[in-house]
Amino acid sequence: MATKQKSLRLSWTASLATLALVAVAILIGQAVWARDASTPANRPIEVPEAGYVTSDTCRSCHPGNYRSWHDSFHRTMTQVPDAKNMPAEVDGLERTFGGWDYRVELRDGRYYVKKRPQAGAARGWFEPQQIVLLTGEHNLKIFWLETGEGRTLVQFPFAYIVGEKMWAPVMQTFVLPPEAKNYYSAGEWNGACMDCHVTQGRSRFVEGDRFDSQASEFGISCESCHSEGAKHIARNRNPLRRYALHLTGRRDPTIATPAG
Repeated sequence: MATKQKSLRLSWTASLATLALVAVAILIGQAVWARDASTPANRPIEVPEAGYVTSDTCRSCHPGNYRSWHDSFHRTMTQVPDAKNMPAEVDGLERTFGGWDYRVELRDGRYYVKKRPQAGAARGWFEPQQIVLLTGEHNLKIFWLETGEGRTLVQFPFAYIVGEKMWAPVMQTFVLPPEAKNYYSAGEWNGACMDCHVTQGRSRFVEGDRFDSQASEFGISCESCHSEGAKHIARNRNPLRRYALHLTGRRDPTIATPAG
């Protein structure tokens, strides 16, 4: 009898353990699904490269440095559009350029651009394209549209001049050769602009006009100049090491120091 009861207890224990594992697997699966479902598919995304920890991780040990960086235009060099960083007058904006009429509209917190051939009201507007990223904050704001080709972006042909609070064709806001006729084509952000305007950007060319671009962090962050911080954090968890570096004034080899 005792053996039978022990066997039953083991059986129940095994069953409960199995149910617990199944429940954990379901919860993990739901979390992964929710994360994937909420990840935009129409623009580049932030995915830290191996060894990169993002600027928020630097904050606890370097609050002063973090604060000065956070208040800078480096942080806002690349942003996802929202009510705080978009010009107030963008909703309902209408402009014409290169034979096309453009109109910007705000819908459910998202900004869309419609276009049609100039004076082509009879044909109606083409399918709207969402404004999915911004470049610049100090002097000039550039707006990037989804293309329907994965995370490939194309430029909205008008830029916002911050100081004058006015709109102008992008071509008239840059010094360009006189023979230049067009603003940036699809994929220019993915293949070139991101090199300077995000931290550890990866173009991730797929095929044709399609990119699957990622960045460790939007904007020019701590690790843009200091390189990846994971090793630095791991080594400096030891307080004796930190104090030794502080007292000797030696450079910490676990992090890049641009001044050196």
